Amino acid sequence: AHKWVTDGEPINLVNPWEWIADGDYYTLDKLSNYSADQVSFTPVRPDWTDNKKIWGYLNPLEEIEVDGSKKKSFYATDILRLVIRAEQYPDKDYFIILDEMNLARVEYYFSDILSLMESPGETVSLHSEENVVDAKSQVIIPSEINFPSNIKIIGTVNVDETTHSFAPKVLDRAFVLEFLDADYELLFQGESDDITLNFCNDLKEILKPVNLHFGYRTVREIKKYIKKSGSEPTDTFDFLLKSKVLPKLHGTISDLEIPLKHLLTFCKPDDNNKSIYPESFKKIESML
Repeated sequence: AHKWVTDGEPINLVNPWEWIADGDYYTLDKLSNYSADQVSFTPVRPDWTDNKKIWGYLNPLEEIEVDGSKKKSFYATDILRLVIRAEQYPDKDYFIILDEMNLARVEYYFSDILSLMESPGETVSLHSEENVVDAKSQVIIPSEINFPSNIKIIGTVNVDETTHSFAPKVLDRAFVLEFLDADYELLFQGESDDITLNFCNDLKEILKPVNLHFGYRTVREIKKYIKKSGSEPTDTFDFLLKSKVLPKLHGTISDLEIPLKHLLTFCKPDDNNKSIYPESFKKIESML
């Protein structure tokens, strides 16, 4: 998986923050120093095609009574609420975290913010009404808003056939950080299951040279299956290799031929012996 960070200031690309592995995600250790209202975590959906997904929208047919008077209702997003707070407290840092941000085209739903990042002091219009408040928090929603410099944007990115590439205008405003390695031992700390750890590490060494090795989510699912099955780990490895690892291998024969041949050897290390993982061995043969 790729993680990319965009910010208004240069950062140290060697170690921008202390990255801590947590399941299938990476968290910024520095974020633990900030309160919940300084961080907005937003999962991106594939149907995000415009800026309403970032700001929210005005409902002209709905009014809310606040302190005895009628106010127009605006369904604000967590991101808009955070931007409003960041304007009110310029001496604090605020973070927008977009999970799997390239499930939709960033240049579509993020166009307002991309423009504001390029033109500090400029504003975008949210609505043209008076007396508008957030339907949830009843905070006043201004008619226009800018993008404060004390906001940092962090996005997680996966690169596969279900995601979109980035337009140059997005990359021009971003720093790209790649995390291609995975330390599976982090998920086995305090445990004595060296057999499963070695199984996962052996597969990683085979698949890593072509960047087909799996991340923490797959290892976590392997561990969970072994625990719930009640079987010895070695009794389930054949099924797990066939059902969890092999289905994720995609590409041309030139991309896959060498790792698949190595996996064949992994399943049957000695030509004179039966395959250790017979079902996986047959599946790999059919893939070649």
